[in-house]
Amino acid sequence: MSFPRSLSHTEAEFIHWLLPDHSSVYVQLAETIRASSVVGEGRWGTGDLMIGTNTQIDLTLGMMSVVAYGECLIGDQKLTISIHEPNIDDQIEVQFSIYPLPDNPQVISGWTYSYWKPGMPCPESGNAVREVAMHYKTGAAKYSLVFSPARKALWLFHHDTSYNEVLPITGFMDELLRTHNIREIETISKPAALFEQLDKYSDDDIRRAFWEYAQVANRKFDLSDIVIEEGKSKPSLFKKLLGKQ
Repeated sequence: MSFPRSLSHTEAEFIHWLLPDHSSVYVQLAETIRASSVVGEGRWGTGDLMIGTNTQIDLTLGMMSVVAYGECLIGDQKLTISIHEPNIDDQIEVQFSIYPLPDNPQVISGWTYSYWKPGMPCPESGNAVREVAMHYKTGAAKYSLVFSPARKALWLFHHDTSYNEVLPITGFMDELLRTHNIREIETISKPAALFEQLDKYSDDDIRRAFWEYAQVANRKFDLSDIVIEEGKSKPSLFKKLLGKQ
């Protein structure tokens, strides 16, 4: 297949499904994709499309964060689709697990994080999720951390833009365990344990862990106007040893 080329009708349809019009984040990305071309393939080869106006692809660049993710059942095959943030060359990586896509796929069912809003169940399983909101100083919600035990997934809902940002479990869990001084190897080495033990942590525990995670994460979060309860200071070890309060 020669490059650059336009998206096929089927490729464009799936991308549009993952980038709905109700969110300014998705709309902006969709507009960028429509104004661009498929310039080649990424490091994963077939089905890993690089979309942009710059035709030079740097295969040494790391993969950017996922902006939108979804799964469809096409006949008896599962198609996964992920759309990533633009890289430093303003190229957007779109990955299809089945490729080439059929011209007229028969979509049996499908789900994506893109349409999820507070109060809704897990988009994949329909099971309950746990939501932990973080608020502006005015009291309005800015972010909601959403945990799906059934999917073992974590995402961040941006209330201002109705954008669902998929977060890596390991990075957040590391901070949650660190702030609770949990060092047992069987817990640390098993990210899924977060969902098995989620009831152990209060909403404030989770907010504090997200605050700490945001300080070290590669991606940037605006927490300047967020209310986070300060952790209670611990009494001095030496005061304890000396019997002083």
